[in-house]
Parts: sequence; C-alpha cells; structure tokens
Amino acid sequence: MDVARRFQIIQQQKHLFMQFCLKNKYLPGNKESLQAFYRQPIKSIVQFQASSGNNQIFKEIKNILEENKINIEDTSISGKNWISVKIPFEKIKNLMKYPKISNIYWDLPLYLCNEEAEPSSPSEPKQYQQILPFLEKRKISIALFDTGINKNEQHPNIQVIHKINTTNESSEDLNGHGTYITQLLSRKILFNSNNESSQNSLSISRPQIILHSYKLFDQYGCANLSKLLLLLEVLYEDTVSQKEENQLQFVLIPASTGPVEGYDTLFFPLIEKLVQMNIIIVCAAGNFGPEAKSMGYPAKLLNVLSVGAINSQKQIAFYSSRNNPNNGKKSRIQPIFYDYGKINDKAEFSGSSIAAVQLCAKLSILKALHPDMNIDVIKKLNSLDQQKDQVSVFNLEKSLKKMGWWIELDRSIMRMVLNALGFASLLVGMFFLAFLVII
Repeated sequence: MDVARRFQIIQQQKHLFMQFCLKNKYLPGNKESLQAFYRQPIKSIVQFQASSGNNQIFKEIKNILEENKINIEDTSISGKNWISVKIPFEKIKNLMKYPKISNIYWDLPLYLCNEEAEPSSPSEPKQYQQILPFLEKRKISIALFDTGINKNEQHPNIQVIHKINTTNESSEDLNGHGTYITQLLSRKILFNSNNESSQNSLSISRPQIILHSYKLFDQYGCANLSKLLLLLEVLYEDTVSQKEENQLQFVLIPASTGPVEGYDTLFFPLIEKLVQMNIIIVCAAGNFGPEAKSMGYPAKLLNVLSVGAINSQKQIAFYSSRNNPNNGKKSRIQPIFYDYGKINDKAEFSGSSIAAVQLCAKLSILKALHPDMNIDVIKKLNSLDQQKDQVSVFNLEKSLKKMGWWIELDRSIMRMVLNALGFASLLVGMFFLAFLVII
C-alpha cells in the first residue's frame, strides 16, 4: 500500500473512530475503545483485478475473504470487479497483501442533497415567452437515481419506466423526493439567468421525457456508494444493449458523499464509458458547505457535471459544497454549474439536488435540439453568462441563441417541405386543367 493511500485510510479511520466512540460512549483515548473499534466490521468495497475469467477471480476473492474469516452475507452486492462486505479494520492490512486485491474502500453513506431552510429562487413571472413548439414531438431519455416515483401520479409530458429497486422497501416513493423531482422536470417555467425580470424566464415546449426510475435511496434518503456503483454498471449494460433510438441521454444523481478523497479509481473507468457513449451525467455537488474542500463523489469526478446551489441573492447557498483541491487528472477544483436551490417559498424540498434537476431540465431542451451535444459543448455554453465575482445560473436563452442555427434549420426544412408541397400541388393542378382541355 503506497503512502498516499495509507494516509487516506488513516484520515477516514480517525473520522469513523470518533463516530464510533460517540455512538458507543467510549473515551477516544481509551485502550478499550481502540480495541473494540478495530474489531468492529465496517462496510467496505473490495476492488479486485478484472479479466476475461471473471467468475474464477470472483471465487478466488471469496476464498481469500473466507480464509480471513470475513463473512459474505446474503445482502452483499457485487459488480464486475468489486464486492461489498463488512471488514474489521484489523484485517484490512493483511487483505491488501494479496496481489489480486487492488484496493479496499469504505462503503460510504450517500445522502440526498436536501435542505430545509434557504431563501428561494425568484418568484414566477406573470408573463413569459412561449417558444420552440416543435420540441413536443422530440424525446429525451433520463435515468433518475432517487427514492422512486409514485405510480399513481401523472406527470405531463413524462413517461415513467420503473427499473431497479436497491432498497428493502416497496418500489413506491416513501420519501417524496423522487416524485417531486419528476414534477420539476415537467415544469414549463425555467429561471433563466441572474436577472429576475419576467423577460428572462421562458416557458418552453418541452420534449417528451422518458424517465427511467432507479430507486437508490430509502424513505430516509440514505444509500451507499456500492449501490450507486451497482446501478451505474447496470445502466451501462442496459445502454449497450438498447437500440439507438432508445439510447439514454442523461443520468441525474441528486446526491453526493461528504468530503472524501481517493475514490477516483473506483468510479472513473465506469464514468468514462458512459461519457464516451455521449451520456451526460448531472450530479448534485452536495450539501456539506459552507467549508471549502467539501465536495465528494461522484460530483467531483472530471466528466460529471456537478451543480451547486445558489439563493435568490445570487450567492452560493450556505449548505452547498465548495471547491476541492485538484486531485490529479481525474477530479476538478470546484462545481462548474450553479442553479437555484429552491423553487419557491412553499417548496417541499430544497438543496443542490433541486439545482441539479433545474440544470438537467435546461440541458434536455438543448439536447433535443442538438442530439450530438456533449459535455465539452455544455461547458462552453456555461461561460456565456459568467461575470467576475458573481455566481451565474446557466443561461438557457443565451445558449439557445448561441445554438440557434439548429432552430433555423428546423424552420428552413419546414419551409422546404411547404414549398415542395406547393409546387407538387401546382403540377397536379396543371395536369388536371390540361386533361379537362383535351376532353
């Protein structure tokens, strides 16, 4: 184990140790508390070297775990090159000696990025501009990792497909967050820029949204990284097998871990595969602010569009996760997108998860206009409304104007079709007159 990895383990170990002492009423410096802590099993992700003979390696890893008296429970989940098990701290050092084990990560809790009290976004305008009516005939496919969606509720313009439930609960939304997110995706009004006037809010004809609902979080808004990793793998396999016309275009993850380092190698290869298929991953930056270096995974990965929250004063919301140190090539310095963390004062939910949904809704419109749009194009569009010393919301109106030639293309095609129909009608009329004259 290299020095950097050992340091990460020590730091995480200290954090978990303090939590353990508080929970079990141990004194942190007590020898008894240390012994009890090192014996307690911690939910972990064991990553191993994948190859073509994956089943054989899986058996070998299970044998290694059994040799070290680590039980693989019925509830344990696994992916292509990892398995989630409970491992006592005292056995981690010995497990890392096996060449086939690449790494061991703590299976960190994952929480929905939801907050209670925060100023809302600007009030909805009484008048707004209706544009792009032809979008209603286009389709956008979004995968949502949330608390599920209630089956008895109807959402305009959205077709819900219920996929996998990773919890021990029913597939119904017992928390309400997933259903609320679905309602936001069907909203007509989008807050478009830093200007709160009605001219800068647009009512846009939305594309048809095919929403793939993956229930990741339980009724308390809790999950684990291993479940997120599993869903991403399932998502990738499903996307590979789908026909081109049904291809997924967005993954919306309204959650992130707290500030932690060292998980890049666990997530990065899978994220890259999805990005190469031109799937745009939108993730809440997290609600672990206001401290710096408070952004976690998967938001901090390079090719994930992380979204922080701002309030109606155009300031970063106090809870929104802040910038992270540059951790090499695979992670970045800070959230690159911001949006309002609350829809209005009566909104049931708020937080960077709501900001992520609003950005995803805007990007879905651009994607419907420009199917080849990728994350590099989106990052360039994000700079259109940037101002010094001020946080900016992704400006949909300017982005539409920037990519307006696609709209003009639709209009020109329509004009060509109409002209062709007119010319055809003229020819038919002339032939009919000629026929009458001959008779």
